[in-house]
Amino acid sequence: MMTSLLILVFSSVSVAQAKEKRYEIKSDMTSVLLVHDPNCPLQLSEPAAVFGHETGAVVAEYTVQNISGSNVTGWEKLQINWLHNEWRGDSPEVRQERWVFEPLTTFSSLSVSPPFDLVELDKKTADKLGFSNWKNRMLILMIVKVKLANGKTYDASKQLNELTTFLDKFLDQSDTGFTKDEVESQQQKVRDFVATLFSKPSPEQFAADK
Repeated sequence: MMTSLLILVFSSVSVAQAKEKRYEIKSDMTSVLLVHDPNCPLQLSEPAAVFGHETGAVVAEYTVQNISGSNVTGWEKLQINWLHNEWRGDSPEVRQERWVFEPLTTFSSLSVSPPFDLVELDKKTADKLGFSNWKNRMLILMIVKVKLANGKTYDASKQLNELTTFLDKFLDQSDTGFTKDEVESQQQKVRDFVATLFSKPSPEQFAADK
């Protein structure tokens, strides 16, 4: 009995030690642009937080709601930074027998996140891990593809290509450095471009599977 108890205690300690560290990156270091397309079956809402990982990765958590009249059977979400030199894709698994993404159902990326320890972020750590770099000053979250149970699919690949082409010009300038005013000006240009890009969705963006 004592042996079993020791094993249990040791296992609990091991699990606790295995938890990763995350740093919450505040709004003075980063902002999040949620791409809104009224034709998309999934709508993003403000992320719970932006986290920095010990690897140097910066990831925006998100919440998404199914506003369609059908179950979602699969989807792809993309995170791009405004300099277009870092992409992070996410395709959460939907298992109809275990979890049905029904109409009006909300999914949070934090709900499937493994346990972690939240560590206070100071300037020294932010600089060391690269969280304070210009590339992290704005993260763009976008739903690229959605597949519905009624056979329809949503595909914004065309708009994504236009967006990345637009972002390339900022990547070309990044080596020369930016002032704070230039960063704010460039980011506003990105926000304006995205708003215009999705004001007139293309007909083939949302169609039935063939």
